[in-house]
Amino acid sequence: MSKNSETEKILLGISGCLLGEPVRFDGGHKRNAYIVQTLGRYFEFKSFCPEVDIGLGVPRDTLGLIEKKGEQRIVFNKDTKHDLTKALKESVARQAQWQRDICGYILKSRSPSCGIQNVELIQKDIISLSGIGIYAAGLMQNFPNLPVESEDRLENIELRNNFIRRIFVYRRWKILTNTKPGLRDVQHFHRQHSSLLMASDSERYKQLTCWLEKPLELKSDTLISDYEKQLMSILKTLATRKNNTHVLKQLTKKLSPQLNTEDKDKTEEIVRNYNRGLLSFNIATGQIRQYQQQHIETPLERDWYLDPAPGELALLSNTTFD
Repeated sequence: MSKNSETEKILLGISGCLLGEPVRFDGGHKRNAYIVQTLGRYFEFKSFCPEVDIGLGVPRDTLGLIEKKGEQRIVFNKDTKHDLTKALKESVARQAQWQRDICGYILKSRSPSCGIQNVELIQKDIISLSGIGIYAAGLMQNFPNLPVESEDRLENIELRNNFIRRIFVYRRWKILTNTKPGLRDVQHFHRQHSSLLMASDSERYKQLTCWLEKPLELKSDTLISDYEKQLMSILKTLATRKNNTHVLKQLTKKLSPQLNTEDKDKTEEIVRNYNRGLLSFNIATGQIRQYQQQHIETPLERDWYLDPAPGELALLSNTTFD
């Protein structure tokens, strides 16, 4: 991975049609303004269309998913004689080299090649929405820890913020792994992300913390891969207001010995107002962050939950997070 500075744009894979490239079956595109105009300020995009990659022209006949002998297949116009499954799977394999360098992927929703869920699938002449695009399935199988979303799901505030957070965490993790870290390095990374993990799933966070504190039970040759798998799996769970409130209480409790009575009461009020829905997550954390910066004289270990990177903070501040 070549990009390792907080100030550099993060590389994401993306379906070309979402950037406005005329690669769809009808010769059109599905340019997404939010992706291009907002995310484009912070992310660099690696554009790719698997259907064009396997040699299909523009325009072209429509593709669809069918189930055959218990396996999903992609064909032209429901015609099993024109099966493109093997070609698309080979396309997935060819992209592995650049896919190792990306920190996330945005795919076209409901596409028989790129859809990550809810793709039309014909099973014995019955249409269901249980399909997964052939290219998307291969990508997620090859890189199961990679943050992946479809553009329609990014319209949901919580899903979008979760995706953005996972991208930034994944990028920081990739930077760390490039240095060939040891157990202490992983433990330090874990402490910096403990609040994020706790907000997603407190029980699994505790289990992961205990696991890291028992070096005799850890396998040095699989430490990095095992931790990455658990890290990204936990973060995929959406943080709830209840969990966020618990984490904010923990943070203000650590901060309170440094505060006078008035400021201590104010930070506790911030948490109560967030819990009651009177403050957004970003406003609540922003206000607590100000108290931390004003009153803590000794530099603290960075907590990425309360003190995100500038690019991450800017993106999360575009929306509320409840």
